[in-house]
Amino acid sequence: MSVGISTACFYPEITENAVRYLCENGVPSIEIFFNSACEMQGEIFSKVKSSVLQSSVRVTSVHPFSSAFEPFMLFSEYERRFEDGLELYKRYFDACNALGAKTLVLHGDKADRKHCDDRYIDRFYRLFSAAKSQGVTLAQENVAYCRSNDIEFLKRMKAELKDDVAFVLDLKQARRAGVCWREYASVMGNKLVHLHANDYDETHDCLLPGKGITDFSEIYSCLYKNGFKGDSVIEVYRLNYSEHSELISSMKYLEGFEEKK
Repeated sequence: MSVGISTACFYPEITENAVRYLCENGVPSIEIFFNSACEMQGEIFSKVKSSVLQSSVRVTSVHPFSSAFEPFMLFSEYERRFEDGLELYKRYFDACNALGAKTLVLHGDKADRKHCDDRYIDRFYRLFSAAKSQGVTLAQENVAYCRSNDIEFLKRMKAELKDDVAFVLDLKQARRAGVCWREYASVMGNKLVHLHANDYDETHDCLLPGKGITDFSEIYSCLYKNGFKGDSVIEVYRLNYSEHSELISSMKYLEGFEEKK
Protein backbone atom coordinates (compact mmCIF):
# COMPACT_ATOMS: atom_id res chain seq x y z
CA MET A 1 0.00 0.00 0.00
CA SER A 2 1.36 3.41 -0.95
CA VAL A 3 0.46 6.93 -2.01
CA GLY A 4 1.04 7.78 -5.65
CA ILE A 5 0.07 10.17 -8.43
CA SER A 6 -2.01 9.72 -11.59
CA THR A 7 -0.71 11.01 -14.90
CA ALA A 8 -4.23 12.41 -15.34
CA CYS A 9 -2.99 15.34 -13.23
CA PHE A 10 -0.78 16.42 -16.14
CA TYR A 11 -3.36 16.47 -18.95
CA PRO A 12 -3.00 17.72 -21.67
CA GLU A 13 0.75 17.15 -21.34
CA ILE A 14 1.67 14.03 -23.30
CA THR A 15 1.56 10.81 -21.32
CA GLU A 16 5.17 9.66 -21.74
CA ASN A 17 6.42 13.00 -20.38
CA ALA A 18 4.13 12.74 -17.36
CA VAL A 19 5.34 9.19 -16.65
CA ARG A 20 8.97 10.24 -17.00
CA TYR A 21 8.53 13.13 -14.57
CA LEU A 22 6.94 10.90 -11.94
CA CYS A 23 9.58 8.22 -12.38
CA GLU A 24 12.38 10.77 -12.01
CA ASN A 25 10.94 12.36 -8.88
CA GLY A 26 10.70 9.51 -6.41
CA VAL A 27 7.00 8.69 -6.72
CA PRO A 28 6.55 5.11 -5.41
CA SER A 29 3.43 4.24 -7.40
CA ILE A 30 1.54 5.77 -10.32
CA GLU A 31 -1.66 5.44 -12.26
CA ILE A 32 -1.22 5.78 -16.01
CA PHE A 33 -4.09 7.50 -17.80
CA PHE A 34 -3.69 6.63 -21.47
CA ASN A 35 -5.05 9.52 -23.55
CA SER A 36 -4.90 7.83 -26.97
CA ALA A 37 -4.87 4.35 -28.44
CA CYS A 38 -1.46 5.00 -30.01
CA GLU A 39 0.03 5.31 -26.52
CA MET A 40 -0.52 1.60 -25.86
CA GLN A 41 1.73 0.42 -28.68
CA GLY A 42 4.88 1.11 -30.63
CA GLU A 43 7.42 3.78 -29.80
CA ILE A 44 5.26 5.73 -27.34
CA PHE A 45 4.45 2.68 -25.24
CA SER A 46 8.13 1.68 -25.32
CA LYS A 47 9.04 5.08 -23.86
CA VAL A 48 6.44 4.69 -21.11
CA LYS A 49 7.60 1.17 -20.26
CA SER A 50 11.28 2.16 -20.37
CA SER A 51 10.72 4.98 -17.87
CA VAL A 52 8.98 2.55 -15.52
CA LEU A 53 11.57 -0.21 -15.84
CA GLN A 54 14.49 2.17 -15.31
CA SER A 55 13.01 3.43 -12.04
CA SER A 56 11.65 2.01 -8.80
CA VAL A 57 8.12 3.15 -9.67
CA ARG A 58 5.29 0.63 -9.47
CA VAL A 59 2.36 1.09 -11.85
CA THR A 60 -0.66 0.40 -9.65
CA SER A 61 -3.46 1.08 -12.15
CA VAL A 62 -4.38 2.05 -15.69
CA HIS A 63 -7.20 4.42 -16.64
CA PRO A 64 -8.72 4.22 -20.16
CA PHE A 65 -9.13 7.28 -22.37
CA SER A 66 -12.26 5.58 -23.69
CA SER A 67 -14.19 5.97 -20.42
CA ALA A 68 -16.40 8.60 -22.05
CA PHE A 69 -17.42 6.09 -24.77
CA GLU A 70 -18.27 3.23 -22.42
CA PRO A 71 -22.06 3.87 -22.44
CA PHE A 72 -22.11 3.58 -26.26
CA MET A 73 -19.40 0.98 -26.68
CA LEU A 74 -19.88 -1.41 -23.75
CA PHE A 75 -23.39 -0.92 -22.34
CA SER A 76 -25.69 -0.32 -25.30
CA GLU A 77 -28.33 -2.72 -26.65
CA TYR A 78 -26.04 -3.66 -29.52
CA GLU A 79 -24.25 -6.88 -28.57
CA ARG A 80 -21.87 -6.81 -31.53
CA ARG A 81 -20.53 -3.41 -30.43
CA PHE A 82 -19.91 -4.79 -26.95
CA GLU A 83 -17.84 -7.60 -28.46
CA ASP A 84 -15.74 -5.01 -30.29
CA GLY A 85 -15.43 -3.00 -27.09
CA LEU A 86 -14.28 -6.05 -25.19
CA GLU A 87 -11.50 -6.56 -27.72
CA LEU A 88 -10.39 -2.95 -27.21
CA TYR A 89 -10.35 -3.41 -23.45
CA LYS A 90 -8.22 -6.52 -23.82
CA ARG A 91 -5.58 -4.13 -25.16
CA TYR A 92 -5.77 -2.26 -21.87
CA PHE A 93 -5.41 -5.57 -20.01
CA ASP A 94 -2.32 -6.30 -22.11
CA ALA A 95 -0.91 -2.87 -21.26
CA CYS A 96 -1.57 -3.52 -17.57
CA ASN A 97 0.37 -6.77 -17.77
CA ALA A 98 3.27 -5.20 -19.62
CA LEU A 99 3.54 -2.49 -16.96
CA GLY A 100 2.78 -4.66 -13.91
CA ALA A 101 -0.50 -2.86 -13.14
CA LYS A 102 -3.13 -4.92 -11.32
CA THR A 103 -6.14 -2.61 -11.72
CA LEU A 104 -8.08 -1.13 -14.65
CA VAL A 105 -10.55 1.64 -13.82
CA LEU A 106 -14.08 1.58 -15.30
CA HIS A 107 -16.57 4.48 -15.42
CA GLY A 108 -19.47 2.57 -17.00
CA ASP A 109 -22.91 3.56 -18.27
CA LYS A 110 -24.76 6.88 -18.01
CA ALA A 111 -26.65 7.72 -14.83
CA ASP A 112 -30.08 7.97 -16.49
CA ARG A 113 -30.17 4.39 -17.83
CA LYS A 114 -31.63 2.71 -14.75
CA HIS A 115 -33.78 0.42 -16.87
CA CYS A 116 -30.61 -1.26 -18.17
CA ASP A 117 -29.26 -2.53 -14.84
CA ASP A 118 -29.55 -6.23 -15.70
CA ARG A 119 -27.57 -5.72 -18.90
CA TYR A 120 -25.04 -3.58 -17.03
CA ILE A 121 -24.34 -6.27 -14.46
CA ASP A 122 -24.04 -8.94 -17.16
CA ARG A 123 -21.63 -6.83 -19.22
CA PHE A 124 -19.58 -5.91 -16.17
CA TYR A 125 -19.27 -9.60 -15.27
CA ARG A 126 -18.04 -10.45 -18.75
CA LEU A 127 -15.50 -7.63 -18.70
CA PHE A 128 -14.39 -8.53 -15.18
CA SER A 129 -13.94 -12.18 -16.18
CA ALA A 130 -11.90 -11.26 -19.25
CA ALA A 131 -9.68 -9.02 -17.13
CA LYS A 132 -9.32 -11.71 -14.46
CA SER A 133 -8.20 -14.25 -17.06
CA GLN A 134 -5.30 -11.88 -17.83
CA GLY A 135 -4.45 -11.28 -14.16
CA VAL A 136 -6.09 -7.84 -13.99
CA THR A 137 -8.85 -6.55 -11.71
CA LEU A 138 -11.55 -4.45 -13.38
CA ALA A 139 -12.69 -1.91 -10.79
CA GLN A 140 -15.90 0.13 -10.91
CA GLU A 141 -15.34 3.78 -9.99
CA ASN A 142 -18.06 5.95 -8.49
CA VAL A 143 -18.60 8.71 -11.08
CA ALA A 144 -21.09 11.53 -10.65
CA TYR A 145 -22.51 11.40 -14.19
CA CYS A 146 -22.55 7.60 -14.39
CA ARG A 147 -24.80 4.82 -13.13
CA SER A 148 -22.22 4.19 -10.42
CA ASN A 149 -23.23 7.40 -8.63
CA ASP A 150 -26.16 5.47 -7.13
CA ILE A 151 -25.53 3.82 -3.77
CA GLU A 152 -28.38 1.34 -4.24
CA PHE A 153 -27.04 0.27 -7.63
CA LEU A 154 -23.58 -0.35 -6.18
CA LYS A 155 -25.19 -2.43 -3.45
CA ARG A 156 -26.90 -4.51 -6.13
CA MET A 157 -23.66 -4.95 -8.06
CA LYS A 158 -21.89 -6.16 -4.94
CA ALA A 159 -24.72 -8.50 -3.93
CA GLU A 160 -25.14 -10.11 -7.36
CA LEU A 161 -21.53 -10.25 -8.51
CA LYS A 162 -20.09 -11.34 -5.14
CA ASP A 163 -16.40 -12.06 -5.75
CA ASP A 164 -16.53 -10.80 -9.34
CA VAL A 165 -16.56 -7.11 -8.54
CA ALA A 166 -14.13 -4.47 -7.29
CA PHE A 167 -14.39 -0.73 -6.72
CA VAL A 168 -12.50 2.55 -6.94
CA LEU A 169 -13.48 5.38 -4.59
CA ASP A 170 -13.04 8.89 -6.01
CA LEU A 171 -13.56 11.60 -3.39
CA LYS A 172 -14.30 14.46 -5.81
CA GLN A 173 -16.82 12.36 -7.72
CA ALA A 174 -18.61 11.62 -4.46
CA ARG A 175 -18.82 15.35 -3.75
CA ARG A 176 -20.12 16.06 -7.25
CA ALA A 177 -22.77 13.38 -6.84
CA GLY A 178 -23.86 14.91 -3.53
CA VAL A 179 -23.10 11.66 -1.69
CA CYS A 180 -20.86 11.43 1.36
CA TRP A 181 -17.72 9.40 0.70
CA ARG A 182 -18.53 7.36 3.83
CA GLU A 183 -21.62 5.94 2.12
CA TYR A 184 -19.59 4.76 -0.86
CA ALA A 185 -16.87 3.36 1.40
CA SER A 186 -19.44 1.47 3.44
CA VAL A 187 -20.95 -0.18 0.35
CA MET A 188 -17.60 -0.93 -1.30
CA GLY A 189 -16.18 -2.41 1.89
CA ASN A 190 -13.38 -4.91 1.34
CA LYS A 191 -14.04 -4.82 -2.42
CA LEU A 192 -12.47 -1.35 -2.53
CA VAL A 193 -9.09 -1.78 -4.24
CA HIS A 194 -8.08 1.77 -5.20
CA LEU A 195 -8.54 5.37 -4.01
CA HIS A 196 -8.49 8.56 -6.07
CA ALA A 197 -7.46 11.18 -3.52
CA ASN A 198 -8.24 14.89 -3.77
CA ASP A 199 -9.35 17.73 -1.51
CA TYR A 200 -11.91 20.55 -1.50
CA ASP A 201 -12.94 23.77 0.21
CA GLU A 202 -16.02 26.00 0.26
CA THR A 203 -15.47 27.26 -3.29
CA HIS A 204 -13.58 24.42 -5.05
CA ASP A 205 -14.72 20.79 -5.35
CA CYS A 206 -11.29 19.54 -6.42
CA LEU A 207 -7.94 20.53 -4.93
CA LEU A 208 -4.64 18.86 -4.17
CA PRO A 209 -4.70 16.93 -0.88
CA GLY A 210 -3.57 19.29 1.87
CA LYS A 211 -4.94 22.40 0.15
CA GLY A 212 -8.49 22.09 1.46
CA ILE A 213 -10.50 20.96 4.45
CA THR A 214 -10.70 17.18 4.01
CA ASP A 215 -9.94 15.11 7.11
CA PHE A 216 -7.71 12.46 5.56
CA SER A 217 -7.01 10.95 8.95
CA GLU A 218 -10.69 10.04 9.19
CA ILE A 219 -10.78 8.77 5.62
CA TYR A 220 -7.82 6.43 5.99
CA SER A 221 -9.00 5.21 9.37
CA CYS A 222 -12.42 4.37 7.93
CA LEU A 223 -11.05 2.67 4.83
CA TYR A 224 -8.62 0.46 6.70
CA LYS A 225 -11.29 -0.58 9.18
CA ASN A 226 -13.33 -1.69 6.15
CA GLY A 227 -10.44 -3.85 4.94
CA PHE A 228 -8.88 -1.54 2.35
CA LYS A 229 -5.49 -2.85 1.18
CA GLY A 230 -5.05 -0.90 -2.05
CA ASP A 231 -3.05 2.12 -3.13
CA SER A 232 -4.24 5.71 -3.18
CA VAL A 233 -3.26 8.02 -6.02
CA ILE A 234 -3.69 11.76 -6.26
CA GLU A 235 -6.02 12.58 -9.14
CA VAL A 236 -6.77 16.25 -9.78
CA TYR A 237 -6.93 18.47 -12.87
CA ARG A 238 -4.12 20.60 -14.30
CA LEU A 239 -5.96 23.77 -13.31
CA ASN A 240 -5.88 22.69 -9.65
CA TYR A 241 -2.17 23.50 -9.20
CA SER A 242 0.57 25.68 -10.66
CA GLU A 243 3.85 23.73 -10.46
CA HIS A 244 4.48 20.01 -10.81
CA SER A 245 6.44 20.14 -7.56
CA GLU A 246 3.14 20.74 -5.75
CA LEU A 247 2.08 17.21 -6.69
CA ILE A 248 5.13 15.80 -4.90
CA SER A 249 4.48 17.94 -1.83
CA SER A 250 0.86 16.79 -1.74
CA MET A 251 1.95 13.16 -2.02
CA LYS A 252 4.27 13.58 0.95
CA TYR A 253 1.41 15.17 2.89
CA LEU A 254 -0.76 12.08 2.30
CA GLU A 255 2.09 9.73 3.16
CA GLY A 256 1.96 11.14 6.68
CA PHE A 257 -1.52 9.66 7.12
CA GLU A 258 -0.41 6.33 5.66
CA GLU A 259 2.37 6.14 8.26
CA LYS A 260 -0.14 6.66 11.10
CA LYS A 261 -2.53 3.91 10.07
